[in-house]
Amino acid sequence: MVKLKTDILVIGAGLAGIRAALAAKEADPDAHVVLASFSAEPHGSSFSNVHNRLGIQVCQDDDEKKMFTREAISIAPPGEINPNLVKILADESCEAFQDLRQWGAKIKRDSSGLPVRVRGCFSPVQARANILMDMDHFFYKLKKRLEDQGVDFMPGWQAEDVLTEGEPGRSRALGAVLKKVGSIKKKVWVYSKAVILASGGSAAAYRMNLSGAGKASLILHDWCDRHGLEYVNKAYTQFVWCKADDFGDWSILNLSGKEACFRDSTGKIRAVPEHFGPLFETRKTHAPMAYGFKDRAIDQLLVDNLDAKGRIEVFHPDTGWMRVVLAAQVSNGGIRVDQNGRTRLSGLFACGECAGGMHGANRLGGAMVLAGQVFGKRAGISAAMEIGR
Repeated sequence: MVKLKTDILVIGAGLAGIRAALAAKEADPDAHVVLASFSAEPHGSSFSNVHNRLGIQVCQDDDEKKMFTREAISIAPPGEINPNLVKILADESCEAFQDLRQWGAKIKRDSSGLPVRVRGCFSPVQARANILMDMDHFFYKLKKRLEDQGVDFMPGWQAEDVLTEGEPGRSRALGAVLKKVGSIKKKVWVYSKAVILASGGSAAAYRMNLSGAGKASLILHDWCDRHGLEYVNKAYTQFVWCKADDFGDWSILNLSGKEACFRDSTGKIRAVPEHFGPLFETRKTHAPMAYGFKDRAIDQLLVDNLDAKGRIEVFHPDTGWMRVVLAAQVSNGGIRVDQNGRTRLSGLFACGECAGGMHGANRLGGAMVLAGQVFGKRAGISAAMEIGR
């Protein structure tokens, strides 16, 4: 059995995990920080998503902070949300965005050179989201920064289990068992004083998903059940419609036209019922299929007519016939954490899609990237303080 020791083990090298590793090293330069990564190349929803770009919510003044908080809470049902965590996101969004810019993130700009701001999904009033471009290239800039800061980057490994000791309710994290990607038997036991989980959410478990290369081997909600940790909003994975052949963009609004139609499960060509017309107005505000919204009925009509491979044929006069699928994009749930990314298990922190409570059943577009940056930083700092004690 191969054993390693470190001060802080970060699992997952998406934006959240990288932010956590950098924050831990900045908070305690003498700490030995290991970042376990699925690959040495761009991977996961942060760096190998089909669009190669991500949105991030940025609140520039008090009015935007209030609107962000109000919107995030209003779309949370039937899930739950922690208003205090939402407020932290709003308050620290500008700092999180500036960190990314300082590290070399490419920002989408208009013809005058100013950063473009757009309305995120479920956010129809204010244009608060900035667009991060060329995420695959950004990965290499962040990887270089990790090396310069002295973080021990460990590619080709994924978590199989988190090591613990003690009785349920009084136990603590001791490290993790890492499995070599592509190998059944090759494993390493990494013992640490603190563990930060940033290995992604449940979307990658679906056959149709937009999570990018890199699938977690640790099924987090099952692990939480075994160890008595609460996994918030487990039922709320976010799904979006896209083209079946390449996962490219396709909007369900295309079915609102007079000549638009779809082929149902019996092969019959059908139009969307006329009484669905008003539902398209609210459906314009969000790309994902929503929970608790009346306009979900449009999505459900297509879901009920998917074929055995999860596809449905749709027609629009501008594009002709094409097949589309409903793909898992992101998990809106995660381990319940406090304001510093700390879980109920001593020594265990979580951020990114591993953490829950800052989003409800539905999530504002650009809020996941923001949450990864804000709570990744907080988790890293808190982990460094933990080992200092």
